[in-house]
Parts: sequence; C-alpha cells; structure tokens
Amino acid sequence: MTSNSTEIPYHFLPYVRIQYDWQLAYKQDSDNCWVAYQKDLKNTINGSVHSTKIDENNFKFESDYGFKLTPNKENKNNIKVENDKYSIEIYAPEKQLKVSGGKKRITAMGVSHLGELGVYGSTDGTLEVFETGDGQIRRKLDGHVGDVDLAMFFPSGRVILSGSSDSRLKIWDAIEGTCASTLVGHIGGITSASLIDRGRNLVSCSRDGTSKLWDVPTSSIISNLTKLSRPINDSFIASSLIDSISTNTNTNSNSNTTNNNNNNNNNNNNNNNNNNNNNNNNNNVDEREVGTDGKTIILAAEEGFLQAIDLRSKNMISQMNVVQSGEKSTRSVAFNACHVHKNYIIGGDHNGSIYFWDKRNLNSPFCRLQFTNSPIHHIKANSSNSKIANSIWVTSGDGCCFLLDLDKNQIITSLSGIDTDVVTSFNIVGNQAYLTSRDSIIRCYNNLLNI
Repeated sequence: MTSNSTEIPYHFLPYVRIQYDWQLAYKQDSDNCWVAYQKDLKNTINGSVHSTKIDENNFKFESDYGFKLTPNKENKNNIKVENDKYSIEIYAPEKQLKVSGGKKRITAMGVSHLGELGVYGSTDGTLEVFETGDGQIRRKLDGHVGDVDLAMFFPSGRVILSGSSDSRLKIWDAIEGTCASTLVGHIGGITSASLIDRGRNLVSCSRDGTSKLWDVPTSSIISNLTKLSRPINDSFIASSLIDSISTNTNTNSNSNTTNNNNNNNNNNNNNNNNNNNNNNNNNNVDEREVGTDGKTIILAAEEGFLQAIDLRSKNMISQMNVVQSGEKSTRSVAFNACHVHKNYIIGGDHNGSIYFWDKRNLNSPFCRLQFTNSPIHHIKANSSNSKIANSIWVTSGDGCCFLLDLDKNQIITSLSGIDTDVVTSFNIVGNQAYLTSRDSIIRCYNNLLNI
C-alpha cells in the first residue's frame, strides 16, 4: 500500500518553555530566570522572569514582553504561563533521584504498573531496580555488555524485560534479581519491544532491521516478522485494527498508482511474498503463540515509513509512507516513534514532525503537527483516567516533554527539568510521570492536573 501525493494539512504547535530549574526561585528571596514563547519555527519571544518572596507561602513572578506567570499556591512545582492568548501548565519535578552518586548515565527506564518499583539501565550494561518513593536500590541486574536501551516491566510488576546494544534481550526476576532467560537471535542492538497481553509472547525490534516474535517460556523465536535494510526504532501492539486496515488495503489494491511509487510497491510485494513464504497462516498457528489473534504490530522504520503487520498471519498489511505534493519520491526521513490512539496511527520522525493516519484510511496522513526540528523520541498515551481524553505525550531530542490536546491541536502541559538534552525515557503511571535524560537523574512528577 502506498501514499497518495497530496498536500498534508500542517499545524505548528506554539509553546512556552521556562528555565529548567525555575522552581529554585522558591528557595531565595529573589531570583531571575528566562522564559521563551515559540510562536513558530522561526519566531521566538524571549523574556526574563524576576521572582520576589512576599511571605512564607507566596511568591510574585514578574516578566516582560507580554509574559504572565501565575504560580499554583497549592503546588509550588506548578506554574501557569501565558503570552499572546496562549497558556500552558508547566511542572517541575517534585523530586529528583540521583542514581549511583551521579556516576552513571541513564539510557532507559521503566516503571511497574502500580508505580511502586522502577528499573533503569545505563551505559555500563547494568540495570538497577529501585523504589520510586525514595530511590532506594533493591536489586542490581548484571548481565548485558554495552548500553541498555530497553528496560520495562511485565504487567505482573515482578518481571523485567531488558535489551542492550549487545543484541540480547533478558528476562529478570525483579524481586530476586536473577536472570530467568536470555533471548538470542538479533545481530544488532535492541531498540524496542512490545508485550502481547501479559507477556507470554513479545515482539522485539533491532538495529539489524528485523522484528521478531518470541515465545518467552522457551526463549525461542516463533517468527521473523520483518527484515529491513536499516534499524527499526520503535514498535506498538494494537488490537481491533486488522479489519479496518485489511478492508482499506483491499479497496486500494485495485487502484492505479503513480510511476513515482512503483519502487515502493515492488518492495511491499517482496516483503509480502517473503512473509507468506516464511511464516504460518491462520490455518496453521504455532502452538507457542498466545494472544496474537486480532493483534497488529506497528513498526517505526528508519527507512522512512511505518509498517503494520498482522501478528497471526505474519503478513504485512500496510506500509505507511509520506509523500508531499510535488515530490518525486517517497519521503525517507527516519521514523523514531509510533503509537496507536483511538482511530489514529501516529508516527514521529527525525525532523520533529508528528504524522497522523486514520486507521480506516491509510492512503496518506490526514495531519502533520510540529513544535520542533529535533527528533521525536517518544509518543505515549495519556493516563486512562485523564480529564483530557483525546491527548498524547510527546518527547523530543531537545528536552521537551509535552502533553498535546488533539481536539484543540494545542500543547497544554510541559514537564520541565531537562535543559536541552535528549529525553531517554518517559513513563506515566496514574497522575505521576517519570523522565530521564543522558545524566544520572530520575525526575519524578506528581499531581499533574491534566492527566
């Protein structure tokens, strides 16, 4: 399936950023910091903020160039900033946990579904399980060689999945700190993994351009789902997509495509033929498969597209390219992140664009949003209990972590605390969030209003 060469509606998302350590003003009688309003990619209003202590419980924030700052009297980690009829809620970390005395650089992090335990991986190949309340280390997990780029909990909260640049995935007992099994099969660093249901099966992605379906109890590969020439950077498993995607694919299979898309069609046909020849179909399901029926894996490819693969049949049912009006070839900017939200399939690319496909019509994205030229690294669902139901979290390579209201096409919340460095992990549990960068600090945010 290919994309039509049409103009994709574009919206820039204005936002306000404030100095990453602005909350330190509360510890002094007066202080100064900077604030900036990004109106579009080329125009920024820069201002300065002066804070004055009025009494023990009240501070006054004054600024220039039209900025209005209103601190939350009940939560000193929250401030509302306004400029030019735009407003945003900004949160500072409630606490910052410095791991290993500041000697390690965090490359990945995960939090259990109840939020009581966390696990982080670092550049030295180790992981540490910690209590999110006080940062106390519970267990050290030693077994990888090289950067740990994946660290996540299974739904039970007692089992951890990790992946490293050493091309291996490991399953750990979070309570005992022991390695239960090692999954060997990739020849490049692990970039992403997605659990199917409670984790009997999982899908892994790698810099070697492959994605694999695994049986966890036997540490064996059920199927090689893809083989691309460049890395697969992210993955997301969704339910209830196959019928709508398959119907759309069949509808478009009879339509004529332009000469500009012939190469992409040939690649798609080759991928489908390889999948059909090498994998089982619905009538011959591997006995190790659990929960793959009705599941679709979305892959974010560095080659510049998203792929949707039916996990039961192993067939690629759609390849989502981006072709702008007037271009001679398919756009090839790397996709770093992907997500499925309501009827949207969402992809974030290396140039800061966030593309939206309607799952009922994958011919072309129906919208492109942007707030930065830096790479998009994470796209996450908001809390299931959120007051803003149609919203997603997005992080970028310049330290931004924003909540996007998709009904208004507006950034409504920002998490401060990272200066201009890349966000290496983002986790949200209930009304709490956890953020890391390429340093030794875990930033913890509580009582967020919009989630």
